Amino acid sequence: MFAAMTLFAVVLGCQEEPTTGDKIRDVGDGIGDAVGEVGDEIGDVKDDIDTE
Repeated sequence: MFAAMTLFAVVLGCQEEPTTGDKIRDVGDGIGDAVGEVGDEIGDVKDDIDTE
């Protein structure tokens, strides 16, 4: 009985909408990824300039 109740709680928990905190974290992750990509591109351009 306990296992069935636990499984039921996990299934319901997986179906919940993302909270505001989840959305904020996702936005922060996206910004961090974008900044990292821009930094990588700047490094690539710098390397290209240095080799010319």
